[in-house]
Amino acid sequence: MQLIIFFLSLILYVVYWDLRLHFAAAVNLRYARKLIDRKDSNIARMLFAFAKAYGGISLETSFHGRETLPETFLIISNHQSIIDIAAIFYSFPNRRPRFVAKEELAKGVPMISAILQVEKHAIIKRHGNFTKTMKELQRLAVMSRKGYSPVIFPEGTRSKDGEVKSFHPGAVRKILETTPMPVLAVALDGGYKLAKLKSFWNNLRSSTYRIKFIHLYPAPSGKKEVLHMLSTIQKEIKDQVDTWHRLDRQKKGHPTTKSLI
Repeated sequence: MQLIIFFLSLILYVVYWDLRLHFAAAVNLRYARKLIDRKDSNIARMLFAFAKAYGGISLETSFHGRETLPETFLIISNHQSIIDIAAIFYSFPNRRPRFVAKEELAKGVPMISAILQVEKHAIIKRHGNFTKTMKELQRLAVMSRKGYSPVIFPEGTRSKDGEVKSFHPGAVRKILETTPMPVLAVALDGGYKLAKLKSFWNNLRSSTYRIKFIHLYPAPSGKKEVLHMLSTIQKEIKDQVDTWHRLDRQKKGHPTTKSLI
């Protein structure tokens, strides 16, 4: 019964914000953008609260150093599901994350598509016009000069098994070449178990979603520094995710886990 309540609450909440954003954008796009800039972190926090209260999910967070983050920085994270977008919004209250997102998310995904369009995130084709992709990345980098923090999932696609894949440097290099800035590595885990409707329904009550800030790097200078930094970040995130998965295997059959929501 609780899962049914959760799904109904989730659907109603998502539909409410989807309609509200579309209506606001139709009336005044600038107002709609300011509205979602103020509310995106709270929306994500409410979604996770629904998932905890009615869905039974656990949320573990480690935001060490969040209070001392600079005004603008590039966020680099691994990627497992669409939930990761909400997790990044959740992790940065009073900030303005801007994602590099695939074109498929910009249409037909309730609330998420409206947020990506209204807030002018970088919408790219994974296999498309290279020049247009570079322009979108450059636009995002220029936006960072006004206090926005770009977000990149450098695996290029979500990991279906939760294992961290190779990081592709192209988008990271383009943004940092256009606007040098510090880089924050963030590890996420748990979304791959909830990526599809069936697995979401079956796994929600026994799942733990984890978010951890790994390290803040100073702005790299030049191609070699960017590549070295990205390689280091990929290893650090992989080590953290592997540690979480190892702990999960050790705890199998013991559902109790610490929740920090």
